[in-house]
Amino acid sequence: LAASLAPRPLIILHPQDGHGDRATADAVNRELAVVRRAYASGPSEGFRVEFVPESRPAIEALLNWLH
Repeated sequence: LAASLAPRPLIILHPQDGHGDRATADAVNRELAVVRRAYASGPSEGFRVEFVPESRPAIEALLNWLH
């Protein structure tokens, strides 16, 4: 589904696994490889995954991405 959004901008904040636990960077990279390929021909900022620390509100990362 995410790959079908290319080339529209897409950010994924706080990725989680199927159990609702914080996903590891390795798992995210493996699972989102097809999405990265779909975005590879567009602007580098078109697709981003943010592993935002729990101490930082996700809204801050989202607002930074929007600007």
